[in-house]
Amino acid sequence: MEESKPKSNEIDMILEEVDKRVNITFDKPTPEMTKHLESLYVKAQINGKTLAKVFVDGGASFSIMPLTMFRKIESFTGGVTAALGVLVAKITIGPKTMYLAFFIVDAKPTYSVLLGRDWIHASQFLPSTLHHFGRKIR
Repeated sequence: MEESKPKSNEIDMILEEVDKRVNITFDKPTPEMTKHLESLYVKAQINGKTLAKVFVDGGASFSIMPLTMFRKIESFTGGVTAALGVLVAKITIGPKTMYLAFFIVDAKPTYSVLLGRDWIHASQFLPSTLHHFGRKIR
């Protein structure tokens, strides 16, 4: 038996209900906003070190820290955690501070740290690459 697809107005009703529950608004995108393909970056502090180019990637399941950045950041014990492992670090973005596990990788990316869905969900941050910023879920 073939499943029937929801009609357009049913989808609109579902989206309206989600909007009511979540209560987050973004401004209507301008034509210029739709023409960029830039990634979303935020400024963060990790273990007290300020990082300017922290990549927010909703497509990544986990947060990643390159080995080169890992070597610049100490663990909470004051020592170094095993390379190519996991580092639990204190991260502050805006007023929100939390502990986050970073997977350490030996790579040379164009960002200092990648924040994945683990951070997005834990911080209740709703990123918008279209608007080039995000909103905190209330």
